[in-house]
Amino acid sequence: MAAIACPMCGLETVEFREAFKKRLSREDIQGSHGVYIPLNDVAKLSERRLANENEVNLLFYDVQNNPWEMRLHQSPQGKHFLTGGWRQFVRVKNLITEGGTVTFYALRCPGCMENTGYTIGVLKLLGKPIIV
Repeated sequence: MAAIACPMCGLETVEFREAFKKRLSREDIQGSHGVYIPLNDVAKLSERRLANENEVNLLFYDVQNNPWEMRLHQSPQGKHFLTGGWRQFVRVKNLITEGGTVTFYALRCPGCMENTGYTIGVLKLLGKPIIV
């Protein structure tokens, strides 16, 4: 993955910090709500709480450094979903089949510790995640 420059200090190196793993259901891949994010993982994905908001925009990067804007959305029932560009990301990347595991990573600048975005790894052969 090419370097993503920190918007705060300009350092061009990021650390990949695992946020959480998620086993995908058919609804996560094909459903109209996006991917369901369990409550205990919401804070790991977004440092901003959804206390007064229903949505927070998050920026993901793929292996080619292309940005993918997605939204962390809280439904009226209090469930959290990653929406927006999620379905397009899954389709374009020809990602996942039901039961596949993805790992969400926070990208953090080691210089100023600012969060610069996120990326998604897919569990492939030999159990090693590959950033897509």
